[in-house]
Amino acid sequence: VWKGEPIYFLIDFMKRTMLLSEWSFTRGEKRFLIPSLLKANVNDVTVQGLQCVFDFKPSFLPIGVFERLICLCVAASRRRQSAYKRRLRKPVLFQGFATIELQPISLVTII
Repeated sequence: VWKGEPIYFLIDFMKRTMLLSEWSFTRGEKRFLIPSLLKANVNDVTVQGLQCVFDFKPSFLPIGVFERLICLCVAASRRRQSAYKRRLRKPVLFQGFATIELQPISLVTII
C-alpha cells in the first residue's frame, strides 16, 4: 500500500501514544522499535552492574502499558546517551521482557 515509504503521520501518532520509539542503537538508516511486535524468545540473559527489576507477571496490566513502559525506557536511554561520552548498551528486548541500560552500568529489567 505504501510502497516501502515511511508514513510520517502514523509514526508521529505512534510516538505520541508511546506505541513506538526511535531506535538509535544501530548505525545506518533511521529505525523504530514497536514493542508489540517483539518476538517471544527469552534466552538466558546475564546482566552485570546495578539492576532494578519490575516484575508484572503475577499481576494484571491493561493492554499496552507494558509496551508503553518499554518505549519510555528506550527513549530515556537514547536521550541520555548524549549526556555520557559513550554509547549505552543495546537493549535486550523480547515479548514480555526488556533489559535497558538507562545510564552506564545501571540497568532496568521489565518482565
